[in-house]
This record gives sequence, C-alpha cells and structure tokens, in this order.
Amino acid sequence: MPEPQTVDPKVSRAKFDREIGRFRPYADAYRAQGCFLIEASFPSAFFIFASPKLT
Repeated sequence: MPEPQTVDPKVSRAKFDREIGRFRPYADAYRAQGCFLIEASFPSAFFIFASPKLT
C-alpha cells in the first residue's frame, strides 16, 4: 500500500485562505444561485445549498 501524501499545514492554510478570499467578493452572486457560505474557519467551510427559485 502506498504511503499517504502529506502537505505542509502552512500550504494548506494559504490555499484555504486564498480560496475563501476569492469566494467572498462574489458571495451575493452565489447567494442568488442558492449557495450560502455560513462559516469558514480553517480547515472547514460550511455551505448550505438551496434551490434559488423557492417561494
């Protein structure tokens, strides 16, 4: 069995911060499509997905 690959935690944290940073400026557009970022704290991001056409 191959050895599991690991990544330096600093690299993982930097990527997490970068991706959440890219998401936030477009949060309103994502919300309009039914994607809600509820909480983002490394290493987890909690999203809710809903139909954007509910009445």
